[in-house]
Amino acid sequence: MNYDVIVAGAGPAGLSAAAELSNHGFKVLLIEKDKIGQTKNTWACFADDIKQNKLESAVSTFVDEVYFSAYLVGTSAKKFKMGVFDQNKLLSLLKGNVNKKNCKMIEYCEFIAFSWLPKKEGITIKTNKGDFSAKLLIDAAGYKSPTNTAFGLQNRIFVWQCLAYEIESANEFDEILWDFPFPADIRVNFWIDKITKKKYSVGLMYFTKELVKWDLLDQYLEKYIRIKKVKVRRIIKKRSGTIAMNNFEIPYDDNILRIGNAASHASPDAGYGLINAIDDGRLIKDTVIKAFKKNDFSKRILKDYHKRWKKKYTMNYHFAKIIERVHHELDDVAFSKVLGTFKEDDEWLERKTRMDFTKGQILESMLKMAASGKLFLLTKKLKIRTLLYILKETFLIIFT
Repeated sequence: MNYDVIVAGAGPAGLSAAAELSNHGFKVLLIEKDKIGQTKNTWACFADDIKQNKLESAVSTFVDEVYFSAYLVGTSAKKFKMGVFDQNKLLSLLKGNVNKKNCKMIEYCEFIAFSWLPKKEGITIKTNKGDFSAKLLIDAAGYKSPTNTAFGLQNRIFVWQCLAYEIESANEFDEILWDFPFPADIRVNFWIDKITKKKYSVGLMYFTKELVKWDLLDQYLEKYIRIKKVKVRRIIKKRSGTIAMNNFEIPYDDNILRIGNAASHASPDAGYGLINAIDDGRLIKDTVIKAFKKNDFSKRILKDYHKRWKKKYTMNYHFAKIIERVHHELDDVAFSKVLGTFKEDDEWLERKTRMDFTKGQILESMLKMAASGKLFLLTKKLKIRTLLYILKETFLIIFT
């Protein structure tokens, strides 16, 4: 066995994991189906998070005028400071943290399948460039990875289906705008991200369980461009992809840990996942150290990672379960009315998107909802068992 750990996927989660483990002395193999350091994804996040994670050098622009319309709350009147990343600079920055002496990187190496060694003493992965074995597999290959396919995890989740045009524009937008112009369709919201002067990313996120045809999303986006009177000189490139929404309850198995989008750790209502992915790569280190110290790579040991994640992202985890349950029960019209009960609360929007509610603030929000009659509106739309489920998850948010 040539490696201690195999990391499949060289996005933010995989690169962060490879850096943490290789710098601790583990022998790591990092594989990526494309070129390491390049991606079609786009990322933006709050300026405070960028500074805290020392990612300033990878930002293409900071923007002060930011208006949000997150999935649960409509349009906020508040302004935020955001940074838009140069994708390749960001990945290069994360790649530079990897200890090259302890980590071998193989590009254009696609993770195809996996199998356990006898008595589950390790794991072998099959790729287009041969088979590789290690004690542990860190799956950072996205929500359609071979491990998720094998366990059927992606079959029960909702996703944000994303489409973006990178454009040159004849007019200027001095803001990052998250928009919700079509109230009749709760499944879609839009953005305009400033990349450089005269260059923007105009895109949308469509919330669905069954993927829709991409030409439908093109029609939505072209309609939005007309509404906003964006003067497109030329479309430089199109980008598309999916973000898994539901947090998988068990992102581990014998000899396997899933991180980033493979574990569906993006924010369920807004789609943010960059900082979560970087955190995942860091959070696994202590669990991996513990597993090697005990020479035990069973689920019993590896679930320690999930405990660490839930402790940090309690709000995200339980909130995702609530959204999933409500979506299974309501049709679009009823769900739209439920969402409307939250739309006036700017503080909820800001804190939910950042996932930094304190337990006291969550309880305060619930009491405000009760006082304003919003909880009564919810009870009219949801079945009793679902309301009890929501109360249970809210209780866990506050008291765990």
